[in-house]
Amino acid sequence: MRILIAFVLLTWSYGLCAQRQQEVGQEQKTDPLPQERDLSVNAQITTQKYCHMDDDSFAVRMEIKLRFTNVSDHPVILAKRIEDPPIVRAARSIEDAKKGNFEYDPNVDFFPGKLPPSPRFGEKPDKEHFITLAPEQSYEARVVSGVFGAIAASKARKGSGLLAQGKHVLQLGVGTWPYDWPYFESSTDVRQLAERWSSYGHLANGILYSDLVPFSIPDKFDNPLCEAPNQR
Repeated sequence: MRILIAFVLLTWSYGLCAQRQQEVGQEQKTDPLPQERDLSVNAQITTQKYCHMDDDSFAVRMEIKLRFTNVSDHPVILAKRIEDPPIVRAARSIEDAKKGNFEYDPNVDFFPGKLPPSPRFGEKPDKEHFITLAPEQSYEARVVSGVFGAIAASKARKGSGLLAQGKHVLQLGVGTWPYDWPYFESSTDVRQLAERWSSYGHLANGILYSDLVPFSIPDKFDNPLCEAPNQR
């Protein structure tokens, strides 16, 4: 329960769900997305800010630059719209992360309200919504993500959803297909669309895991009360 509350607070504090309407709708279950193999993504934390939600915990807001690179031998069609990562996890070290030993790995549930309709797609990728990457070509996007920390070190234990101050590594799971639930109301079958566009390249539509990014939570920092995002 603490992890679910933490994620809700993170989205509330940082606007990770700013694209969604305020009205709460039904939770929807989806099949797990395949992992995207034709791209790599490098993550770079550009800013890191803090705010507290209660006496026990604080939030770490990260602005992150993502660099997608085509690592295949054929063109890859990538949506230009990149949503904030739905998967955020952290480990104490690169060695722990490689072993799958993540100290921060919350389960995420989406409860979106009324969704906007997805764009309509034609017989080939349009340049407004997509970029076609040649082998070794890259595309950059910026997202917002973050983690939660414990004000008292005794509260930072595995499974609590809170990190201790000190050094960690971050990994993001980034979706490459945004035009579907929980961001858009869509009737597009992405697999059929990928087949339709196959002569132009592979349509990226899976989850892509970033490289491991070192970061640290300092002992002292400005820690104001978290503010609610502006309502839309």
